[in-house]
Amino acid sequence: MKDNPRAASTRGFLLAASREIGVFLFFTALACAATWPLVAHPSRAVADQGDPYLNIWILDWVQRAAIERLDVWDAPMFHPARMVLAFSENLLGVAWPLLPLRSLVSNPILLYNIAFLLSFAMSGYGGFVLARMVSGSWLAGFVGGVFFALLPWRFDHLSHLQHLWAAWLPLLLASILRYLRRPGWSSAILFAGAFVMNGLTNMHWFAFGSIAAGFALVAGAVSEGRWRSLRFWIPIGSAGILALVSLYPVIDGYSNASELYKEVSRSPADIRSFSAEWKDWLAPAERNKLYGDHSAARNRAPERALFPGILALLFSWIALRPREPAGRRGSLNGLLEAGAIGLLVWAWLSVSVEASPNGEMLLRFRMPLVFAASIVILIRVLRRSNGPPLAERMTLPLRLAMLWIVLGVLGSFGSKGVVYSLLSELLDPLRGIRVPARFAMIAYTGLAITAATGARYVAERFRHVRLAGFAIVVLFLFELNAAPIRWFLHEGRWTPAYAWLKEAPLRGAVIELPIRHSLDSLKYVLNSTRHHKSIVNGHSSFDPEHHRQVVAWAASAPVDPKLIPYLEKIGTSMIVVHGDALEYDSREPVRQWLRQELRAGRLTFVRRFDEGIHGVWTFAPTGNEPLAAWWRETGVDPAGHSPVESLSRFLDARLNWSDLPMGHVSWETDRDGTMRIWGWGAAPSGIQTVLLHFDNERISLPARFVPRGDVERLMPWMAGKSTGFELHLNSRPAGVHLDTDLVVQIVAKDGSSARLDQILFRWK
Repeated sequence: MKDNPRAASTRGFLLAASREIGVFLFFTALACAATWPLVAHPSRAVADQGDPYLNIWILDWVQRAAIERLDVWDAPMFHPARMVLAFSENLLGVAWPLLPLRSLVSNPILLYNIAFLLSFAMSGYGGFVLARMVSGSWLAGFVGGVFFALLPWRFDHLSHLQHLWAAWLPLLLASILRYLRRPGWSSAILFAGAFVMNGLTNMHWFAFGSIAAGFALVAGAVSEGRWRSLRFWIPIGSAGILALVSLYPVIDGYSNASELYKEVSRSPADIRSFSAEWKDWLAPAERNKLYGDHSAARNRAPERALFPGILALLFSWIALRPREPAGRRGSLNGLLEAGAIGLLVWAWLSVSVEASPNGEMLLRFRMPLVFAASIVILIRVLRRSNGPPLAERMTLPLRLAMLWIVLGVLGSFGSKGVVYSLLSELLDPLRGIRVPARFAMIAYTGLAITAATGARYVAERFRHVRLAGFAIVVLFLFELNAAPIRWFLHEGRWTPAYAWLKEAPLRGAVIELPIRHSLDSLKYVLNSTRHHKSIVNGHSSFDPEHHRQVVAWAASAPVDPKLIPYLEKIGTSMIVVHGDALEYDSREPVRQWLRQELRAGRLTFVRRFDEGIHGVWTFAPTGNEPLAAWWRETGVDPAGHSPVESLSRFLDARLNWSDLPMGHVSWETDRDGTMRIWGWGAAPSGIQTVLLHFDNERISLPARFVPRGDVERLMPWMAGKSTGFELHLNSRPAGVHLDTDLVVQIVAKDGSSARLDQILFRWK
């Protein structure tokens, strides 16, 4: 009996889909391994306390705006500013697809890390699809996917989620190649989909990718002799127009913000400082384990560390180099090739390495040198195999790959080069791009094709093609490895103040103090994802003038008396003060300012919440919240203090009762590698143990208890419930990395615990 054609088609579709899912799961597992130990702390780990906090807030806001049907551009930060989302990347193409997870994931850091890992997995899958389409080989697909997923540049931008999401660039190029092969409406629709998603995900990739896509379409049409065919241009032109219309609200949002805030445009000096030079293409990324531990690499701006790795260049060269018969001319070319490789290695080392005066350079950089030497040997082996000349092997995909490589390299030079300067004169949106060096991602997309093509050529020269291909993938994994990575660990606990703020019937916005630097603002931006009130605080690459004024008033000593009238004017309902962020000295300006404003009746004390040692305190401007005193708690705490008495103690820099474990840690290291850690902990139920965690809590050591009478004198209600602790280490423990961290965890007898702020340091 013949098989049912529909059933056969269904089985074929399911088989193909299962293979694609398997490939995506491979790159997902690769993302987890490459970013290890992120998956061990998915609800706490971020690259640093900078842009990840802002991106967490953006993801949270974009999703909330979609659910509650709010104007996504008027994001609740920098109150009362408008069009706030346009100050940064919008991440619409990341936040919207993850909307179904919002009901399942309540922790915004966890949701962010899901998007973070997906950026690696999707980039790997995008590179795989592009390389497989070009070569027709799954082996080449995996090479292209691994290279594009684990780009060294990517690991120096772990804090920039928007730039990690580069997956739509290879898919955009793949859709163009598909259209050039099979022009039609189905191929045009795929192009439009990739174009729109690229535009929704990242404005840098939208600008650069649109330019590169235009060049590729025109070059491909000319190369295939179709540029005069109206029938060829109608589907792709219609799809492009439809895509631009779909993206118009995004483009219009940024345009309106630029009109509203003239300062949004970038200065020529700022653009020039982030424009690459030739030597930047030989500068390795700092986090790369093979190349990155170089003194010069550590002092270079990560945006300009563009070296893609030796293997990508090697296999690209193999894919593109002409192959000539053996003989005198062949021998001469072989010497020239070996000399070129030697020159490349020398130039790379001269850029990325500072010679050590004590002769340790060769020892320090033995791995890169061995790696480079092994590549030279591989090239000499491959010389034995001759193939067709370059002209016969230069297929349309390779030509477009070369076009993207050249365009990406020249475009990365920004205002220091001709290409970007010319394009920015013709295309106004490019003038708002702060970092032209990121044009390099276009070149990396082209390199994924050429590297995969060269890898396939090499593998096919061996008897066991699959084994050779597997070895090549392993080589790429070895060269591009950056794990383990030291992550910043959020303390994992949110102050109860935010749960109260979320339900409080406030009339206006919230401001958190103190504001001393951008790190404070970023913490407050992250905190707002727990209460979803509008905040006067904010952080972005663009800082509105009114916010700069608020920061200046709040950070002055004494605090400027204009602050309260201005906060009342803009409709501020609550002032949140973090006690641990203030100095211990009772003359600290914020405490003095609070005392004065409370006496004058311009502020009303509302509530205290447990957090750290000194707690979180909330106050309301009387003019905006005249009934705020009714929100104050009554009674006394276990230490016998009423809320007003606790406030008086806080203003005098004295300690108060806390229902949560708390403590303090100090540390020092000597030149010989010894380390001393000491501090104290306290909890209402008493202290069970104090654990010292190193290397993202991978290695834990218990501390030794020591008496701390001074703590009991400061908190007599904690007598017998507090203790000192210390630990002396004569050297770095086995397994602890040079760049490591310390987290002190205070565990109470009732099972509750508190983690103190993470300490990042280099243990020499």
